Amino acid sequence: MDKLGQQKFSKTIHGGCEFFLPGRYMPVEIVGVGSYGAVIEAKDLKHHRVVAIKKIQNIMDEIDLKRILREIMILKYLKHDNIIQLYDVIFVRK
Repeated sequence: MDKLGQQKFSKTIHGGCEFFLPGRYMPVEIVGVGSYGAVIEAKDLKHHRVVAIKKIQNIMDEIDLKRILREIMILKYLKHDNIIQLYDVIFVRK
């Protein structure tokens, strides 16, 4: 974080998609690309774990936005070995 308490982001490009990631994440490889964006594998250097980072883009209307928010809300509460766990939501202003 800088003197104002704001996170510093680094730009990386994987699979043709730009990702702006906080310094604690080291991108490894692209996992997949879909209709709402792309997913990369990264290492979380702070917590020493492998994570998937989903960049959401191409939100065309309110229905898309509601669908994405519903996915986030569901993942927030699900705890199961066969379902990914939501650790964080990163918002990058354009």
